[in-house]
Amino acid sequence: MRGLIPAGLLCALGLVGCQTMAAGKAVPASVDLSDPQTVSRLKAALAPVIGRANIEFGPSAAAQTTLLGVLPPPLGPLETHSTAVPTVFDVVLKDGKCLAVRHDTGVETELKGVTCRPVSSR
Repeated sequence: MRGLIPAGLLCALGLVGCQTMAAGKAVPASVDLSDPQTVSRLKAALAPVIGRANIEFGPSAAAQTTLLGVLPPPLGPLETHSTAVPTVFDVVLKDGKCLAVRHDTGVETELKGVTCRPVSSR
């Protein structure tokens, strides 16, 4: 470990480009799943990410949710079971935009036309 220079020191010296924590920081947010228009916009934004035209959300514990679970496709007529699991997204606000961040890949998708509300930390 000798000879390694801490990243913080490199930032302070201006030897590498560093992003400040405040700029671009994602804040947990919630969306209203009780509003049909919001659900429609969420589906439209996430369908291309999932790679399916029709998607369904899993049950949520609350109408105002910070977590979106997209259910796997239904079983086909010759299938008796599936090992598919839901695709999970976190809802966040970042730079004034409402985003869904996919758990397994970390890919951010803008939720255009969807209103997000910041969630206060307790």
